[in-house]
Amino acid sequence: MKNKLTRRDFIRISAVGAGVLAAGGLGVKELITSAAECQYSETKALLGTYITITLIDSGQDSAKAKVKDTFAEIERLSSVFNRFDITSELYRLNRSGQAIGASSEFVSVLSSARYCAELSGGAFDPTVLPAWISVRTVLPKPNCLPLPPSLLK
Repeated sequence: MKNKLTRRDFIRISAVGAGVLAAGGLGVKELITSAAECQYSETKALLGTYITITLIDSGQDSAKAKVKDTFAEIERLSSVFNRFDITSELYRLNRSGQAIGASSEFVSVLSSARYCAELSGGAFDPTVLPAWISVRTVLPKPNCLPLPPSLLK
């Protein structure tokens, strides 16, 4: 299993993190107006990198529970959107080219991706990975001789 974090994965993770915070995380207004008493940090190896979550809350137990819930949500989303996990919906879509039996959450993300592609005139292209992989197999690698034409057929 590859654990390399790509630019595309970083963008997806950032969007997920922002969504988690928007959905249930503490807002800046709450932090400013509350008398926060403690800071809690935890680091886990997830998504092929280390993720550290630091939370300021009124109590250690409350902060720890919120961080635990956030890590659980990251793990859940990874199980749906991880292109390296053979059990994920994204892996199955990339493998078969079809999203048969996909969850409503997965379909919603695909719809949003398609909408962003349309809005950007194709500058944002959620389908670029399969194309890049296929092109990469025939392009010469740096400091390597090009493949003979007979091997490109």
